[in-house]
Amino acid sequence: MSCIQSGTIDLVIAMQVHCSVTNVNMVLKEISRVLKSGGKYYFMEHVLDHNYTFTYFIQYFVSLIGLWKKIFAGCSFKNIEKEIDNCNCFSRLMKWKFSVRLHEYGSHTLMSPHIAGVATK
Repeated sequence: MSCIQSGTIDLVIAMQVHCSVTNVNMVLKEISRVLKSGGKYYFMEHVLDHNYTFTYFIQYFVSLIGLWKKIFAGCSFKNIEKEIDNCNCFSRLMKWKFSVRLHEYGSHTLMSPHIAGVATK
């Protein structure tokens, strides 16, 4: 986004983007740079499950052996929620964590849980 002038964008929307970038913090800073004061950043990402759950261990394993990245075009499980929390790029941050049900019996996919939110510059 280096070709975009600083402080010129009202709104940035990203869905499941941060899992595929190498440096999440750099991307968040660049989003903040291009946003106008009061501009909004809406996001939704799948994130690592809570530590030591069954889903967490499966996510960790498929990431460790590189299988997830190969199947899903460079996507990897990261602690994106922590990166967003620690960015200090935005004046206000609201986020929600939720899981996606695979079927009526409550099974979850490996791409759960998710976070969604809005950050204001």
